[in-house]
Amino acid sequence: MERFASKNDVDIESMLADKDSKSTKKATKQAVKILREYCAEKELPTEFENINKVELDNLLRHFYANARKKDGTLYSKSTMNSIRYGLARYLMNEKKVNIVEDVSFGSSNKVFSALLVELK
Repeated sequence: MERFASKNDVDIESMLADKDSKSTKKATKQAVKILREYCAEKELPTEFENINKVELDNLLRHFYANARKKDGTLYSKSTMNSIRYGLARYLMNEKKVNIVEDVSFGSSNKVFSALLVELK
């Protein structure tokens, strides 16, 4: 018996695809859907993953300030955190951009922090 496994590229890609739980994948998908719906309603490009960091920071800044549930009420603090981290996971996978820690997103992060204070 060999000591080391012989995983091929397909096996490794499968491991990477399965690393997130179903609930994490669902939360990420929902966050992306909400931002796309916001973009569509505001007549902005829905393919936000294709815009540069400056434009994305501005989009997120306005999104955080204006995000509402379908009934028009504010999301809860925990839901906004879930949306933000869902978008962060998606953009890290798609663009290798960290919207939480990259200084390019300082403006949107300040708005997000202010929103959380408002939602207390």
